[in-house]
Amino acid sequence: MPTFTFEAIDSLGRAQRGSIEADNREAAAAQIMGRNLRLTRLDERAATSRLNINIGGGRVRLDSLMVFSRQFATMFAAGIRIVQCLEVLEKQTTDQALKAVIGQVRQDVLQGLTLNEAMAKHPKVFDALFVNMVRAGETGGILDKVLDRLAAYKEAQQELYSEIKKAMTYPVLVIGMSLIITAVLVIFVLPKFQQIFVDMGIGDKLPTPTKMLFLVSGLGQRYWWAIPLVAIGLISGLRAYGSTPRGRYHLDWLKLKLPVMGVLVQKISISRFARTFATLLAAGVPMLRSLDIVASTSGNVVIARCIELARDNVRDGKRLTVPLEESEWFPALVTQMISVGENTGRLSDMLEKVSDFYDREVDTAIKSLTSMIEPIMIAFMGVLIGSIAVSVISPIFALQKQLTPH
Repeated sequence: MPTFTFEAIDSLGRAQRGSIEADNREAAAAQIMGRNLRLTRLDERAATSRLNINIGGGRVRLDSLMVFSRQFATMFAAGIRIVQCLEVLEKQTTDQALKAVIGQVRQDVLQGLTLNEAMAKHPKVFDALFVNMVRAGETGGILDKVLDRLAAYKEAQQELYSEIKKAMTYPVLVIGMSLIITAVLVIFVLPKFQQIFVDMGIGDKLPTPTKMLFLVSGLGQRYWWAIPLVAIGLISGLRAYGSTPRGRYHLDWLKLKLPVMGVLVQKISISRFARTFATLLAAGVPMLRSLDIVASTSGNVVIARCIELARDNVRDGKRLTVPLEESEWFPALVTQMISVGENTGRLSDMLEKVSDFYDREVDTAIKSLTSMIEPIMIAFMGVLIGSIAVSVISPIFALQKQLTPH
């Protein structure tokens, strides 16, 4: 996701600077204005600067933010003042990156900023959704309930990410082991067999598949250093292409069109859309601002475009569901439930139901995908290594047959 640096003026007339991640310039501007800041400058950071490495726990973990929200809500509901809550949370958190941010937020609150204004100065920790919900909670006097909702939202995110991570661990390990074993066979083992065949005087009489395998082995021995360079070049090129608006759109469209995986990506996107939208509306964030935030945090540019069209419809006094119905990415079940929610004034409740339904769908899809991937990966590993073994052993059997007296 592209990173943008910005300069803005807050409600007290003070200059604010920072960086923010968003799908495009429009989404970045919407996030910044959603923090009650008046934007004066917005620049996209060069793609190379995005290859940063967080050393010493510089990135706040999602589970740390979840615990922070839940504990903050509990203490605030018990009547403890915001500054005291922050002081306790700063002392007891084990996430060093979050501890530093909480300390800065506490200092800003002591100097007169509201909680949401202080949090808005740390966009990499408190995103637009978090800041706007806290603002709505402060304004409506329901900060404890809003923080509870945020904690529940982060918990749902954490569960989803854990399921995806667990599902992908096995295939990645199998593919990695297959590539390592293949590399060892091709670079170290096959040359020994090739020399044996040459010494036996049958080097030029080998079957075509065996000759091609030995050719690949020779290239691997001589140019092994080119393999990581090519891999790094391909990954860097893909990242650079994905950092452009056109490239990001094409890659996100491709994710949705992939066989099997595309359906999973679509369901995850719909679940995220519904849960984020429901959480914001339930906290009292206005619909237009909610749609801006939902679009900027969708994680998929194709889905974000659909949400932006829906936002424009609402701004023009039209129905929210029309652009979603015309899109191929939002199933009829989703648009019908949103339509019912619009008509009955219970849009937040309906979106919660959509999110819960698609969370279950995602869980089922991940389990099905995992059960399907395991035999495919084993078969892939067997075919790959078996093909190498057959290509080497078959000439030996052929030679033995020729030497056996009839």
